[in-house]
Amino acid sequence: MFGLNRAEQKTAPENDTFAQLQEQLAALASAAEQDESIAAESIADDTNLDEKARRAIERDEALVRRALELFGVVYDDLIRMDEQSPYAKALKMQPDLLTQIANAENPVLAALEVAVGFEPYADFIQKYGQDPAQIKESIRQEVEEELRKASKQRLAETSNNTETAPVFSTSRGQTSRPSGNKPVPLADIFKS
Repeated sequence: MFGLNRAEQKTAPENDTFAQLQEQLAALASAAEQDESIAAESIADDTNLDEKARRAIERDEALVRRALELFGVVYDDLIRMDEQSPYAKALKMQPDLLTQIANAENPVLAALEVAVGFEPYADFIQKYGQDPAQIKESIRQEVEEELRKASKQRLAETSNNTETAPVFSTSRGQTSRPSGNKPVPLADIFKS
């Protein structure tokens, strides 16, 4: 502060404060980028792209991550290369998809489309298998199990309802003779 005129003395603390804030913001931004790049999956990791394309993909992925989080969807779970994600399973079955995604106008959306489109198919494969004979056997077992449960449930319901159901016959037989059709006089019918 020594050697500064009055105007410079008044603005010097503000400039220092502003400069400190800018430094802190830059440090936070770089730390956030490092944390995000370490923890986050990227489709750019799967291909050989130049630095400019890689940065564009990472920027787009950051936006898509935040947008999908609003809907409760985790982008990294969809595109993780861990043999479990829909994206990884799709690429394993069709390796040429990686080239198509890398050459797409928007690779992030192309990868997301592959992952979301393949997810039901991946769930089906996980549940029933990939071989047609295995699929047929898995579905047969599932249907048999459902039929078994349904029949047990119906049996349990009928056994619970036997107490309230009317009894139409007994094990002892009939104790009295049935009365025949005897004509009833009209006077008896119209008596009040």
